[in-house]
Amino acid sequence: MVRKVFSHPDVYLIEMPLQGNPLKSVNAYIVKSREKSLIVDTGLNTPESLHAFKEGIHDLSIDPKRTDIFLTHCHPDHAELAYTPGNTFSTVAISRQEYLFSLRKTSESYFFQLMKRSKDEGFPIQEISQFYRPKAGRKKDFLKAGNLRLLDGHSKMRIGSYEWTCISTPGHTPGHMCLYLPERQLMMTGDHVLFAISPVIGFMPGIRDPLGNYLQSLYNLKKMVIQFAFPGHGNSGMPATERINQLIKHHQKRLNEIERLTFEWPHANSYELAGKVNWSTGGVAWEQLSPGQRWMAFTETVAHLDHLVCGHRIQRQ
Repeated sequence: MVRKVFSHPDVYLIEMPLQGNPLKSVNAYIVKSREKSLIVDTGLNTPESLHAFKEGIHDLSIDPKRTDIFLTHCHPDHAELAYTPGNTFSTVAISRQEYLFSLRKTSESYFFQLMKRSKDEGFPIQEISQFYRPKAGRKKDFLKAGNLRLLDGHSKMRIGSYEWTCISTPGHTPGHMCLYLPERQLMMTGDHVLFAISPVIGFMPGIRDPLGNYLQSLYNLKKMVIQFAFPGHGNSGMPATERINQLIKHHQKRLNEIERLTFEWPHANSYELAGKVNWSTGGVAWEQLSPGQRWMAFTETVAHLDHLVCGHRIQRQ
């Protein structure tokens, strides 16, 4: 189902299903104009998502040959349908840094580095195969596509009579990018600013301080006037600046908690510390969480520890 969420420019929302995912859906936005249209994020390449995607394009009479795609980042739930074989979209646009990181992420060396760091930090390696697979091969066709446009911070995208500005917001991924329309004070925030949950900020091989990058990106957005925010999941239930402040405070509180735990448990590894953090689990004990849930908590713990080390608040032994 497609519904209109904004006028001048006309913006439509397709809620793309995420089967078996607590988030339930990812938002794909279509900015429509007579001359050209723009799709912001696409969804997973599953039968359910593909059906919703094609139905939305049909209902809005969108011509793929006169339509660009803008990807906020390359996570599969946001990007997979952009690179299905044989698509005829005019251009697929993504940040240059995200493109380079995605190339590296498809390599065997990246997977090896990820496994080594996880093992060194205490995560039970035998559990990873239950939920994580190397990304090799899954993105290659898209990353080599001839219609790929690489963007930098403040690159422009013109759709109809409106010119959008690309805003670099590294953190959730190294090359995450938001799309901003200054004259309407409207921003497509992707997974940088979510309103129902806090975006996952985990460690990534080769990225020194992803949480530091994320917090700086939030501070940068605070300087901008954002009256209308359209997130990658869920709805925006409050002013963007208020939510940005909440996210900053959330991570400051988490940093303080993890710093305290390092002093209380000086010989604990990162995985053991993650089990002592006060996560929002609905009362489910750490041991009862699925391996995938514990992995996400673990990666966030490592990212917070890395930020504490970079800020000289703790030292690694």
